Amino acid sequence: MRILSGAGLLALTLLPLLSQAQETKKVIKYHQFPENPQYREEYFVLKDDNTIRHGEYQEIYLRTEMPSLAGYYNQGRKDSIWHQYYNGPDQKVEAKGRYHNDKPVGVWEFYTYQGKLEQQYDYTRHQLVMNDPAETKITFRPVVGAAPLELNPVYIGGFSKLHQLIGQSLRFPPQALRNRKGGRAVVGFTLAADGQPGNFRVVQSVGYGIDEEALRVAQAVAVGWLPASVGGRPVAAEVEIPFEFQIR
Repeated sequence: MRILSGAGLLALTLLPLLSQAQETKKVIKYHQFPENPQYREEYFVLKDDNTIRHGEYQEIYLRTEMPSLAGYYNQGRKDSIWHQYYNGPDQKVEAKGRYHNDKPVGVWEFYTYQGKLEQQYDYTRHQLVMNDPAETKITFRPVVGAAPLELNPVYIGGFSKLHQLIGQSLRFPPQALRNRKGGRAVVGFTLAADGQPGNFRVVQSVGYGIDEEALRVAQAVAVGWLPASVGGRPVAAEVEIPFEFQIR
């Protein structure tokens, strides 16, 4: 059996430390969109390969100079604790949790804008730990011929997160702007018992490109639902999301 000397043990110990101490350089990138909050990214990349992020990462709202996202990259992959913040004058946490190897792991916490804990979800076990849903105008009902829902579908991250995503994704259609038209479009879809969305359709129409935009956003944010349940078993459900387009 071979026995390592003290020097050999020290060398093995230093190897992972040396691999983490690679030289980096800072990158600042600006993103400016007329419809959405403007922000900049601040992060570090490896000096010998500027496509690989490594080190601290931040997104900062330009209007308030407050962070919108903060975390850490390890060799191009998200790692350690990450925080997401609401857009506003105060640094209000929207979500926080841990990444490992670019994937969320363990229990994540999601908060309302008022600072109330809305949901806890365990990404490792794929289990809902706690849910106290915020108010929403999204409606749920059983599919035709099925029993009444005992538990409504749950959006992973909470309704506060879903409303935030919708607000950030929605664009006012040029045709509606030119004609000074607004209103409420409602998009429905079927959420299957396995949590997969389908059968998207406009159930309340406005026209002027608004229906198409509402449908686009509904499809974009439809991933990440836990299905409804009856008697402790997952079942399909109908979901309807209203989209408000207001002319100011």
